[in-house]
Amino acid sequence: MVTPEPERVVRRYLNHLHKTGRVTDRTRREWAYILIDFAQMMPADPARTDRRHVERWIRPGEQAQSTLRKRVSILRGFLDWCVAEKIIRANPVRELAVKVKVPQRVPRALSAEDAATLWAHLPDARARCIAALGLQVGLRRAEVAGLVIENIDWSKRQVRVLGKGAKERVVPLTDEAVEAMSAYLEETPASSGPLIRSKIEPAKGIEPPTLGKMMTGYFRRAGLKHHPWDGRSMHALRHTAATDVLEECGDITVVRDMLGHSDVKTTQVYLRGTPSDRLRAAMEGRRYGS
Repeated sequence: MVTPEPERVVRRYLNHLHKTGRVTDRTRREWAYILIDFAQMMPADPARTDRRHVERWIRPGEQAQSTLRKRVSILRGFLDWCVAEKIIRANPVRELAVKVKVPQRVPRALSAEDAATLWAHLPDARARCIAALGLQVGLRRAEVAGLVIENIDWSKRQVRVLGKGAKERVVPLTDEAVEAMSAYLEETPASSGPLIRSKIEPAKGIEPPTLGKMMTGYFRRAGLKHHPWDGRSMHALRHTAATDVLEECGDITVVRDMLGHSDVKTTQVYLRGTPSDRLRAAMEGRRYGS
């Protein structure tokens, strides 16, 4: 079967990004899913791609704003490359000035009670290992999925994490994280390869979307998830770690380093999560009238 030209162009782009070290294997697979979906919307001759094809593909209102923003960002980069390679004359995403505004929300950290409820409903050692890496270490779902046993330093109690943009960082491991990881490896022994493994194919890891669906299921099992976009997801564990560490140390640069943010401005969103009792204490005691 002959591969359509638009799909061939997409694969050329993704191979270019991978060869230049700009994306990991996992990211390439994720972007391939998104861009091949767009390629099916493109004309047989990619040079004829225009704003109509982009408008049909975006489908606003059918997906969460954060998802739409990510898809548009990935498409913009692909079409910029197409312009540079002289495949198309202009980037229709930029012609449309497509902008997806996602309201800034205070991260939805779990309360101590909800975190304990979730933990009590986790079904096995693997689930507890995943949760501990989110709650205790603040890892993203892709970072948990990409964690390899060789990058765990048990003596120093730390782990080397591959984050966004293939950036590495070393993060300390808490007692609970070490206990959860050790219990999982004791139950399903392995000395190398992915830490979090498939039960069907034990030598293989788990893709980030699958891991995210698993955690969403655990939230439902615990009675903590009520509707699709209620903030009860794998990312809520990362928010909880960030909020709790900031509350404990009061130093946003520490939280920045834990989360692997390049800019502290990204981390500043957690400053808006000031607990209501502290806010009330700061607001009380003032009088301006008789």
